[in-house]
Amino acid sequence: MKSRLAVLAAAGLTALGLSAPAALASTPASAAVPAALSAPAAEPPIRLSAPPVSMAPGGWQHLGVFYDNPGTEFQGAFTITADFAGIAGFAKAEFVEPEHEDCTVTGTKVTCPSGYLGFDGLRAGAHDRLATIAVRALPGAKLGDRGTVTVSADVPGRTVNAVTAKVGVGGPDLVMKMAKHNERPKAGAKLPLPFVLSNEGTEPVTDVLFTAEASYGLQLGGDHRNCSYRPGAIVGADGPLLGMWSTFQCRIKGTFAPGKSYRLAIPAGIRVAEYASSSETFFIRVDEDNAANRKAWRKGLKVRTGTGPELTFMTVPTAASTGLGDTGRDVNRYNSHYYGTVSVAGGADFATVGTTVRGKAGAKVQATVKLRNKGAAYFLSAREVQGVLKLPQGVSVVKADPACAARKRADGTVSYYLCTVTPPGGRGFVKPGDEFAYTFTLKLEKTLENVSGTFSTRFNLDASTDPNPANNTAKLRVNPRSA
Repeated sequence: MKSRLAVLAAAGLTALGLSAPAALASTPASAAVPAALSAPAAEPPIRLSAPPVSMAPGGWQHLGVFYDNPGTEFQGAFTITADFAGIAGFAKAEFVEPEHEDCTVTGTKVTCPSGYLGFDGLRAGAHDRLATIAVRALPGAKLGDRGTVTVSADVPGRTVNAVTAKVGVGGPDLVMKMAKHNERPKAGAKLPLPFVLSNEGTEPVTDVLFTAEASYGLQLGGDHRNCSYRPGAIVGADGPLLGMWSTFQCRIKGTFAPGKSYRLAIPAGIRVAEYASSSETFFIRVDEDNAANRKAWRKGLKVRTGTGPELTFMTVPTAASTGLGDTGRDVNRYNSHYYGTVSVAGGADFATVGTTVRGKAGAKVQATVKLRNKGAAYFLSAREVQGVLKLPQGVSVVKADPACAARKRADGTVSYYLCTVTPPGGRGFVKPGDEFAYTFTLKLEKTLENVSGTFSTRFNLDASTDPNPANNTAKLRVNPRSA
């Protein structure tokens, strides 16, 4: 956090205005003076936001302050000011980011330079964190104590709309509880998610967000009109990125009272796809429905709204305790979710396909070898599997496949060719049935009969993900006695 922001030198822009001297007052209209140059359009204001926070008596909370910059990117130094007058008497607060050592205190106001924020400006079109403030309840603070913290920023040349965040002692505590799921299901099985949601805090919650995420081999069910869906889609070529995950988020209406427990009226579940890998992950959570939580999930991604019956919660007779956690508007956000892993038997099965070439001494021939996933499962990271071609003596490469590169010995001679696996469309993983072909132009340097090289599969990490190593090597035959 010690990387200071570079200070941007201000560029002075002077608006030009032209006026006619008195001696030219009778100049004809055809010699009119040019109009003044128009000033650049004003930047839209930067907006600050901060979700409300609550804490248990004696507890603490991180108050996150965020900015939305609808204008152009700002590069340069600025200051952030927080006024803690509204919480005096029941809480104390200090900046965590920017670090408070370089802040200036004036009465109840604390002003900090942006130099320790750890980023290089206010990005255009961004919704991002601006500051983090630690708020702690003072000894003697009581349930029901309420106040506000006002945060503003002074950004040269820009208007910033300040935010007033609500801070209180006591609050709701949404707790999710679920029995352990089946960690070793078969492909095609359905995993029920029979969780119970309880409010173990001291205040009710009005409306919640139910969010579920699952990796590519797990299928999220449901089609509800109060839910937004984002099916799994691969982005980039760097393996399992966020875009691989299927996700939905539901805005569920209702009042969730302290001491009460609830379950979904329509049970949720996850289906294990036939192509599931040996390692899959899912995550479910419930949060208070507010703009900050909704925006954090969407992050500008396109979603589809469901069309089916509304998803709702119903009360269950299980009584919830009313203890308080340590932090949060939801006073303990760390008990509002469930994280699970699934291991499916089977897996990917990389098989190699060899070939046969024939020719006399000096002949140039084409040889195509292949690598294909014959298994039922996808393979998580294409970068972790490669093809290795080793040629017999007397055979050289005139032209290698573009996806293959020579690996040489210390004396400069070629030991083998290493071929990368590049799925189509920028995918970072290998689907069942994916096939990768590599074509070489070879030269038979001498008369050869019944000799062969090999084309094999190499795993950079754990070869155990391929349950059938017997088909991982195939032959490249040269002039065999029998085909």
